[in-house]
Amino acid sequence: MRDIIRLAAEGKIRTVLTETYDLSSINTVLGRLAKNEISGRVAVSL
Repeated sequence: MRDIIRLAAEGKIRTVLTETYDLSSINTVLGRLAKNEISGRVAVSL
């Protein structure tokens, strides 16, 4: 785990933004996350 934290701090690991949703869709997003239907990161725009 320390290695992963170090690599992230050095900028050698990047997150992948897979989907973007409007805030009005937050319930859908949370449901999909709970069902493991989303892999990667999700952004919610305000």
